[in-house]
Amino acid sequence: MMVNLHALNTTNERRHKLPLKNEEAEHAVIGELIRSGGEGAKHCLGKLDADAFCSNGLGKIYSAAIGAWTSRGRIDLVLLDDEFVKAGYDNAHELMQTTQACVESAISISNMPFHVELVRKCWHKRRLRKELTRLNDALEYEESISPLVGSVKSIMEVAAGTSEVNEDVDQLIMEAMEDLEPDIKTGHSTIDELIGGWHRGEVHVLGARPANGKTTWAMELAAKAAEQGHKVAVASLEMPRGRMMQKLLARETAMNTKEIAKANDAAKTEIFGMMKKKMETDWTGGMRIWDSPTNPFMVPELIAQGDVDIVFVDYIQFGLYGAQVRLDVTRACNMMKVIAKERNIAIVVCAQLNRDFKGREDPRPQLSDLAESGGIEQFGCNILLLHYPDKTVPGVYDPDLYEVIAAKSRYGSTGIVSFDFDGGTVQIRERGKVAEEASAQEELFVNGSK
Repeated sequence: MMVNLHALNTTNERRHKLPLKNEEAEHAVIGELIRSGGEGAKHCLGKLDADAFCSNGLGKIYSAAIGAWTSRGRIDLVLLDDEFVKAGYDNAHELMQTTQACVESAISISNMPFHVELVRKCWHKRRLRKELTRLNDALEYEESISPLVGSVKSIMEVAAGTSEVNEDVDQLIMEAMEDLEPDIKTGHSTIDELIGGWHRGEVHVLGARPANGKTTWAMELAAKAAEQGHKVAVASLEMPRGRMMQKLLARETAMNTKEIAKANDAAKTEIFGMMKKKMETDWTGGMRIWDSPTNPFMVPELIAQGDVDIVFVDYIQFGLYGAQVRLDVTRACNMMKVIAKERNIAIVVCAQLNRDFKGREDPRPQLSDLAESGGIEQFGCNILLLHYPDKTVPGVYDPDLYEVIAAKSRYGSTGIVSFDFDGGTVQIRERGKVAEEASAQEELFVNGSK
């Protein structure tokens, strides 16, 4: 039995969603707590504990600070260092550096109640999400849910600890439940079974070696999102928008671009009308293609000006050169993450994989193949790596075989999905479904001829 979580949402309006974590607020709480000499402890006691902080290091610092205030009545860096030693932390030096950075960034004790409340709400949302995920799994597999209901109820009671928070409980629970199953699907059931879909507020990655189909796949997945009624945008840093549009034409007509170019005027008129209907009527959310950006830093500004649900960026390393390219990629990914959270949208960035796989027993791409992968791997919620086996070792594999490798999935599972792939006509079908579709067409033909 599976619960339709989206049916619980009675409005189509997208609220401003509370994030699962707010690192800026966490650093501010630590900094203001220590900078005030402990005066800020009154805002924290009974509301936060070490688990409220996403970073294990910040949790340790918070515990040490509260420990110093409880035993000494004050907090300073010397007392904190003593607390670190007393607790036997091996990374006491690193913790002290983090502490000093937090203190330097702290602004005013007057901001502390606001920051404490932000940290507390994010913490409770994470706890709700964890328990609701367990509850949803139990419902799906028809297991006993009695203890889980009690667990969720206890978290609700904690979240509703003050009358002011009561108004937020419904929103916290609804957002946590919505996040269990994203409303934007990839459109391919076997991939969705692994990763769930494109979570909003996150950056996702579509990686492939050069000339292995990442742009073709990006347009396929963009079209799938548009078919679900979502507002879709494609930011093409490398190709002009006309070239990107050709891939959509090929997808809808099952003809490659040469065949479309050689078609007679009547056929071209029919193709034009079909594509116009598709984009204006069938794709109710609409699709736009931006080709004005020449590097990834220009994309967030375009997103901020538009009304979109999901954006595909092709590709993240384009236009970045020189010794600072790794740092630039990380900065670009961070900007994408920020705008995704602010606008509550999903962003899918295409990424170039390194060509070299010689000496490896398995030629399939892996996370370490992401060119300048530091920032990309860190910020990616789901990372799908595309593999065209016949291009890796020509003649050894089935030439139509294409693999999508879910190499990282923050809220799902990893695995490999096989497809039949024709890049020229952008025809992509899950293996195992081809025979089923052929049988259905044959039955239709036979029934129609009776």
